Amino acid sequence: MLKQTKQIEELQKINKVKDEKIDALNNSIENNNSQITSLNSEKEKQLSEIESLNETNSSLNSQLDGTKSLLDESNNKNQALEKEKENLEEEINQLKEQISEKDSQNENFTEQIKLEKERVNKAKQQLTERFESETLDIINKLQEHLQNTKNNLSDI
Repeated sequence: MLKQTKQIEELQKINKVKDEKIDALNNSIENNNSQITSLNSEKEKQLSEIESLNETNSSLNSQLDGTKSLLDESNNKNQALEKEKENLEEEINQLKEQISEKDSQNENFTEQIKLEKERVNKAKQQLTERFESETLDIINKLQEHLQNTKNNLSDI
């Protein structure tokens, strides 16, 4: 009887450790979700910057159209603006690449989280089934032991 009680206590300890591990995995998943949220926020910020750069680019093109009356000045301005446009386009391309990389990271994180959730849920289910099965085995053994004890006492 004492051995079975110890076995039950051991099982409870094992289940407690497993629950703590599951909680740690869930915390890890929540941290990943937080990172994804942060990446999405950064992506939105970069999209806003791209829109701002596009507006600046549009504005510069309008300015180029308005300065055609002064050929000398417009040529100088045109060259300066074209250089700035190239820089902005390069920045836009770099930002687009960064966004693309972050999108890829988001997809990877999302897939990792999905797989981790599935793994955790499967492990949780297996632990529950194992705990229930082992608990039933222990209960059956205890009942059998009690019945044997009862029979032994009635024989006396």
